[in-house]
Amino acid sequence: MQVSDCTLAAGYCLGALGTDTGGSIRIPSACCGTVGLKPSFGRLSMEGIYPLIPSLDHVGPMARTVEDVRLMWDALSNGGKEGKPVASVGFDPRWVEEADYPVTEAFAAALDDMRRAGVDVRKVSLPRLHDVLQMHGSIFFLEGVAYHRAHFPEAVPHYPAMARQWFDLAWQMPASDYIEACENRVRFTSEVDRVLDEVDLILTPALSVSKPRRDATELVAAGQSLDFTLAMVRQTCLFNHTGHPALVMPMREENTVCGGLQIVGRNGEENRILTFCKHAGVPRALGAGVDHGRRWPSRVVLASPTWGKASGQAT
Repeated sequence: MQVSDCTLAAGYCLGALGTDTGGSIRIPSACCGTVGLKPSFGRLSMEGIYPLIPSLDHVGPMARTVEDVRLMWDALSNGGKEGKPVASVGFDPRWVEEADYPVTEAFAAALDDMRRAGVDVRKVSLPRLHDVLQMHGSIFFLEGVAYHRAHFPEAVPHYPAMARQWFDLAWQMPASDYIEACENRVRFTSEVDRVLDEVDLILTPALSVSKPRRDATELVAAGQSLDFTLAMVRQTCLFNHTGHPALVMPMREENTVCGGLQIVGRNGEENRILTFCKHAGVPRALGAGVDHGRRWPSRVVLASPTWGKASGQAT
């Protein structure tokens, strides 16, 4: 989805559709200063889209502002309703502490803005990032190789070298790793549901680093050296497994974009997230989007789409 977000950031389009299996709508949005929404699992049909991991694949809208994402979401979901008001939000300090200093500073500024707007900001406990990555890796690789070998056996030998290498490694993993990962997925989903019983929304950084280099093979965040791919998805992939809707919008630190803020809600409450972003009084630290220098219209009216005609590969 990097191409879609670069195109948005450059001002060549007002909106795009993306797929998200571990964060591929939200991570490019955080990197490019745009806005991306991963809806609840199954909320929009994946018909006509080449799958990656069927139990994790989502499709959703991306745009340059929250309002444009809202317009796209209304058209895609036949929505248009205002979401419920938000009185409280929660964040896990451990998820913030494992990010780089510019990210933690921008995140703290966002929380301060919300407090000034009258939002009750509480500390909550989410699954540990290390445990989330272990669970994600096992399910991602094993389900991926099983699904693609079963449905596209003639295509697998022609996949990119990295994908074939991942498939070879997954084929050697014991079944017990997958069973344990699935049990953890159920437990983590219950943990997120319990948090959302206590607060209306969950907030996390979208990335552990503010400006990842495109050619990097490793990333260092809060003193930890991590594989590039795992480092990029560590804050986002949990919600592909739990299925909760999650939106990423820009965070700012000293007038520069500094990663993204991830806002997670209860299943089916995409409108509540979008309404919160519009009315919560947080634009000083976050902004509804970033001025990328092109004077395009801030709104576009979308005709109701014939859903299921999209093509492409989930990432």
